[in-house]
Amino acid sequence: MLKRLRDLRDKASSHANQQRREMRGKSPPKGAEPSSGHAGSSLKATTLSAALKRLNAEIQRRAEMAKNHSLIENAQRALELKMHAQQNNIPFNTRHANRGMHDIPDKEVNSLIRPAERGRLRKASHVAQAKRDSSGH
Repeated sequence: MLKRLRDLRDKASSHANQQRREMRGKSPPKGAEPSSGHAGSSLKATTLSAALKRLNAEIQRRAEMAKNHSLIENAQRALELKMHAQQNNIPFNTRHANRGMHDIPDKEVNSLIRPAERGRLRKASHVAQAKRDSSGH
């Protein structure tokens, strides 16, 4: 129904636009004579737009209602499961701590930079910093 109503609205709207163009002389007439007015087609398009708006609102309302029903059903199912567990003396929360948290040691990553290269770069940065400090900048 939504697709059909949308198609009818689009058709009426384009027909009203065509009649408006014919009246201004921007488009050749589709029929034997150019249109003298577009009030009927425009009213039809407006009416169909209003109907489409109401239909969209109804579809949205039904979707919300269905969503609420599914939430209620899920809550009822959860309550049934909880009551069943209580009847069979199953504790509500069956998870218990064992030894607690434990440390996971980091894996040492082997550096790909040679130690001599690391020392050379460190010494170069020290020398550069000393030059900056001594120059007074």
